[in-house]
Amino acid sequence: MPKIEVSRRDLLGLAGLPDPGDEGLERILLPLKAELDGVDGDALKIELKDTNRPDLWCVEGVARAVRCLALGREDHLAAMGAPLELSVDPALRDVRPFIAGFRATGWTLDEEGLAALLAVQEKLADAFGRKRSLAAIGFHRAREIEFPVRYVTVPDASLMVPLGGTEEMSLRRILLETEKGREFAHLLAGLDRFPVLADAGGRIFSFPPVLNSNTTGRVRPGDDDLFCDVTGTDWETVQLTATILACNLEDRGARITPLAVLYPYDVPGGRAAVTTPVRFADTLEVPAGGVRRLLGVELPPDRVLTALDRMDYASVGLSADGTLRGILPPYRRDGIHPVDMIEDIAVSVGLDSFEPLLPGDFSIGRSAPVEELADAVRTIPATMATGVAATSSTLSTQGM
Repeated sequence: MPKIEVSRRDLLGLAGLPDPGDEGLERILLPLKAELDGVDGDALKIELKDTNRPDLWCVEGVARAVRCLALGREDHLAAMGAPLELSVDPALRDVRPFIAGFRATGWTLDEEGLAALLAVQEKLADAFGRKRSLAAIGFHRAREIEFPVRYVTVPDASLMVPLGGTEEMSLRRILLETEKGREFAHLLAGLDRFPVLADAGGRIFSFPPVLNSNTTGRVRPGDDDLFCDVTGTDWETVQLTATILACNLEDRGARITPLAVLYPYDVPGGRAAVTTPVRFADTLEVPAGGVRRLLGVELPPDRVLTALDRMDYASVGLSADGTLRGILPPYRRDGIHPVDMIEDIAVSVGLDSFEPLLPGDFSIGRSAPVEELADAVRTIPATMATGVAATSSTLSTQGM
């Protein structure tokens, strides 16, 4: 289960709450399927039980959920500026094909904000991005970048000053001699041309998925103009990661300027230009009576709509035939079944508000027939391998 460490002061400030004490925090975290795992001064250790909600794996996400449960839904990424352009090299299709990003201005980094930024970057890239294989994240000082930006491949002898370094190094040398290079070199194994981000002046400022340059990538307190890039091999992971990060910075007061990514090859979001961060709008529907059948109680329609509003649904409504429709907020893609929306209603109303009901029938559980068949099939390769090994051993012995 994901575990995060956040600043109590930062969390409560973002949530707009007075300090309720440790017991109060435990009650606040309960609807989020989270629990307080430890307290060390201002540091709170939180364990999250929902692995399908990467938006909650950070202080901004937890604070947003707490805030919406108290005050209702919020608008997200509705007032983005005109997009910047980013062009993609055709050669990246078979290397690291997808990219998303944005520019964030108007929020000044402080120590807590920087710590939170680094924490969510590491958590999302490591857990959600599968150790940067599916998605890797870079934050940069945007004023050091000359726009528009290009995502291209360059020879392994190309030069960049790596983050924390003082001299230019070839990309190949960065892989061999830097800590991050050695850690992530396997993601670029077999390549003689590497993916980089370069600005309009031709300066390489990022070497994904390895590390940033020391010029733009040395983000520090006082910066108020950031450029974020997310590159990777999985379209959904790259796009959702960028959307989560953009919502986080918007929550802190930043204005988001999107990127119009110009692809020379087909991608799930289009080809000519894909605007990122993507404002996802996944829709769920529950047929009339579905909430009552699953929860066992009849909830008034206005209470159901309010419950989803408090879960930050972008919009909710009831049709004439009683069908309940809800659009998830742009940072969530975990809704795949009507039960998911009914669960959100139950969480919002409060699980402790439902009367416990013991099962009326006694039954002995067993595996479903399809599972028993799958178990049997799984044993076949092992059995065959054991038989081959035994035969080989016998032949070897006889040969002696």
